[in-house]
Amino acid sequence: MNWKCIIIICYLLLINYANHTFAEQNPFYLGFSIFHSMEKLDEKNSQEKFTNPVDISFDDSNGFQLRAGVIFNELLSAEARLESISSYEDVRQDRYSKVDAINFGLNCKAKYYMPLPVQPYGLLGLGLLNSREDTNLYFDSSSLTDWGMSVKMGIGMDIFITPTFSTGLETTYTMGTGNVDHIKYINLSFGFDYRF
Repeated sequence: MNWKCIIIICYLLLINYANHTFAEQNPFYLGFSIFHSMEKLDEKNSQEKFTNPVDISFDDSNGFQLRAGVIFNELLSAEARLESISSYEDVRQDRYSKVDAINFGLNCKAKYYMPLPVQPYGLLGLGLLNSREDTNLYFDSSSLTDWGMSVKMGIGMDIFITPTFSTGLETTYTMGTGNVDHIKYINLSFGFDYRF
């Protein structure tokens, strides 16, 4: 085994030890992510906004996410999360339909402990989802805003660069209920967390 491997192993073990020590002393974190959002919208809901039969096919979109959380122990944490998705769009020559979504949720994260800086986790949460849909056909336009509850589930991993700073990857599925049951999407996220 050469010196580079020994140095890397020592660094990983040191980061892991410091990470758990720091989490016990400073259990709060703030985070920011950007994501690609793959729409799973109920397009029939949008088609009903037009008086004539139309075919609607929304494009995927992008967005950002803000997080604030508390770490209870090395296996469990909770967070408040705000995510904003720029418009899912179907733009044609004679008409357009756009759907915006903002979701505020409370999530529980259960981690799978590994003695490495990489910490995988599962996520489950409930939220409040707001959707706004704007439609236009020639000179006829409408705008509709709905509110409802949402359910979020996902998996991800935190990669600790230092005990206070981590980056991470995550994929989540969000499903609206009630008045926003036509809003469903999958997010692929990349972001950063800072512990304090």
